[in-house]
Amino acid sequence: MRKHADHHTAISDSPSLSLLRARGVDVVPLLDGYAAKDSVVKAAGQIRAMRKVAGLSQMELANAAGMSQADLSRIESGLGIAGPSVETVSRLASSCGYEFSLTLHPSALTSTDQELTTAQTLHTLGETYMENKKYKKAESVFDKSINTRKRLLGDKSLETAKTANCLAVCYLLQHEYQKLKSMASYALEIRWDILGDEDSETARSKNNLAISFVAEKEYEKAEPLLLEALGTLDQILGAAHPDTVRAASNLAILKQHQNQNNDNLHAEFLAAL
Repeated sequence: MRKHADHHTAISDSPSLSLLRARGVDVVPLLDGYAAKDSVVKAAGQIRAMRKVAGLSQMELANAAGMSQADLSRIESGLGIAGPSVETVSRLASSCGYEFSLTLHPSALTSTDQELTTAQTLHTLGETYMENKKYKKAESVFDKSINTRKRLLGDKSLETAKTANCLAVCYLLQHEYQKLKSMASYALEIRWDILGDEDSETARSKNNLAISFVAEKEYEKAEPLLLEALGTLDQILGAAHPDTVRAASNLAILKQHQNQNNDNLHAEFLAAL
């Protein structure tokens, strides 16, 4: 079987937007768009509430503000991308008997919150780089995300483990097996301590650590990890779940190695990673 990194069976953490990413959608602008749209909807609700308190119909407010009822209806419905201009909001407020003023406040986020938000952004960016096979760039931003989270949250947090797991897969795709072993061990240690042994996230990390042992022909260390991972994933996610199927596939190929022990099978296992 031809060796190709795309056939890996390492188990990564799938974000909720993974389907869009798989279809080639750049999700970063999409996430920004959701945030912007949320602001537009909030502004629409405030304008509508202001009109009702003033006891005005849409037609009456539109006439007073010098716009069509259709335009006011679109504003109150939160339609459009940018929302109403400051000048438009000022006219609407004045027509309702309010004085409009714009005040700038410091961000409510603390510096720690801001850094953690940046760490999550770096994590998401790393996933995007991986999907586009820019592994060195992914490695760099994952590493920065991990370092930030370790500094702010301590050495052991589930957020750090999530990024460490992704970095382990990144090392796998570059065939850097010693680094894979180190990072997969770190992710497993955190998840084991926090989530316990019988958890699907712990099982995913066991699967990925086992791959590092197989890559170095340490089959006796890989087998118990794969057996435990498969048992947990089958019990929690079911036999048909992709992660369970991956663990079962890895275990089957490992047993072929143990029974036949030839280089071609070793290459086949790597192709299936």
